Parts: sequence; structure tokens; C-alpha cells
Amino acid sequence: MSKLRVDLQEGFTDDEVYLHVNGVPSLRKQGVTTKRFLGLATSSEIEVPEGTVNIEIKIPTKNLAKTISLNASGSDYLGVSVGDGKIQHIVSQKPFGYA
Repeated sequence: MSKLRVDLQEGFTDDEVYLHVNGVPSLRKQGVTTKRFLGLATSSEIEVPEGTVNIEIKIPTKNLAKTISLNASGSDYLGVSVGDGKIQHIVSQKPFGYA
């Protein structure tokens, strides 16, 4: 198993967020709100199988959903934001920096 750090970053206002990894519920957060000075709402670490995984991100409070594929190879970082009416994401091998 690999560790995936999920940072819910910009654009959240009292939202519900759900993540499913390969169809399995892996993260559920309620009341997610971005702290403007940090650009971060919350951060969680989940375990994912090594190799290619499908991650479904749902934000029902904004009626948004997105599925992404990523190659989990150890300690990976996933940043999720909401902007322009859609879910945006970024994947990194290094932790994100916040003020």
C-alpha cells in the first residue's frame, strides 16, 4: 500500500467532500471551508494500492464530481480545489507549501 496525502485547498465553503479509491469510500469530510490566509481547508492521509488507481472526488454541496487516475508510487500528494465551477487537481511527489 502507498500513502496519499489529500489536501483540500482553494474554493471550499462549508462543503461536503467524498473520495472513493477504485470504488471504495476512502474519505468523507463535512463542513470543509478554505482558510483564506493558508489556501488550505483540510488535509488527510489515506492508503491506496500501489500502481494506477482511480480516484473519484465528489462535492455534493456544489453538485460537482470528477474522476482522476494516478500512479501511486509511495508517498504522493494530491491537491484538490474548486474554481471556475469545476474540480481542479494537482499531483506532486513533494508536499505542498502553505503560508
